[in-house]
Amino acid sequence: MDVSENEATILLEDNGIGIEDRHHPEVFNLFMRATQKNVGTGLGLYMVKEAVEQLGGTITLESMLHVGTTFRVILPSLK
Repeated sequence: MDVSENEATILLEDNGIGIEDRHHPEVFNLFMRATQKNVGTGLGLYMVKEAVEQLGGTITLESMLHVGTTFRVILPSLK
């Protein structure tokens, strides 16, 4: 995490299976699941994106298949 006077940046990283490039544009969509290998409803990333945007922030994705995934959340200062 990196915090400045104007914003906080949170990085969430893993070394899991990664997300195929073709799924990157839709990964935050409601009910989207990029793989059938894990159990889930496809609500999690959608809900996170909605919450981050409600706070005036952004969330981005960087991922490479078989390497891992990084989500970057940037939240503005509430001052």
